[in-house]
Amino acid sequence: MNIYAQDVGCVLDFTINKTDGSPYNLTGATVDLLAGSLAAKPCTIISAAAGTCRLTTTAAEFGLTSTTHSTRLRVNAAGGVILHSSAFQIVVVT
Repeated sequence: MNIYAQDVGCVLDFTINKTDGSPYNLTGATVDLLAGSLAAKPCTIISAAAGTCRLTTTAAEFGLTSTTHSTRLRVNAAGGVILHSSAFQIVVVT
């Protein structure tokens, strides 16, 4: 996924699925986007039952120079369970 260094308000939507392909119910959970050494970025739950969440970027959130971030989602589920998504790339384009 590519984003531009100067973009503000870029909307990144995610759907979190179980290994069988069905949506992971996010009721009572929080979701953070983890991108390398950057601080965790909290996502907004859009539909808990559908497993969907969103991150809207703010100014220079991923840096101002061209770079690639190895990224994953962290789900802090009810009962203290922590799950991580498979890694994916966010490429910052200048």
